[in-house]
Amino acid sequence: MHFMFAWRRVSYPWRMSPNLTSLRRTELAALIAEGMLITLATGQSDQYPAVARGLAARLDETTGDITFLLARSTAWSLLADLASGAALAATLAHPRSHRAIQLKGRQAQETLPEPTDTALVMRQSENVRLALAASGFDDTMLSALTAFDPDDLSAITLTVDTAYDQSPGLHAGRALELSA
Repeated sequence: MHFMFAWRRVSYPWRMSPNLTSLRRTELAALIAEGMLITLATGQSDQYPAVARGLAARLDETTGDITFLLARSTAWSLLADLASGAALAATLAHPRSHRAIQLKGRQAQETLPEPTDTALVMRQSENVRLALAASGFDDTMLSALTAFDPDDLSAITLTVDTAYDQSPGLHAGRALELSA
């Protein structure tokens, strides 16, 4: 049995090279603003991890803190873990290029969404929707993926301790230095 693989070079709009060792906050902010597929997870040493899907994110370029927006009704276990002091890991994947980074921190807490966060979720979700639709994903699946209730919106602010390149390939797992 023979398999043929077609490889194509992809241009990454946020200039993340295969040998990435650092990422500036301005580059991370631009990446986040495009809309990302976001997975959030907590883990206590004596429990199973709690996982939730993030809807959008925003970066404070001054402090480097990242606020993730998510649906409270689907993230109750994760929010309970954070309230008891659990660390948070977030994986952000670019829907067009599949480039991904993982951010981890021990200081993460639930915060109130800002008045502009509903519009932010709508904008980033639409960008994700368009990127995935261009890849051939079904509209029914995309509607379910990007649906949210503004009254159910919650926020988690993370102080990033470590960052990793999680893009598929040889350098997945390589530590990144986040710089100002």
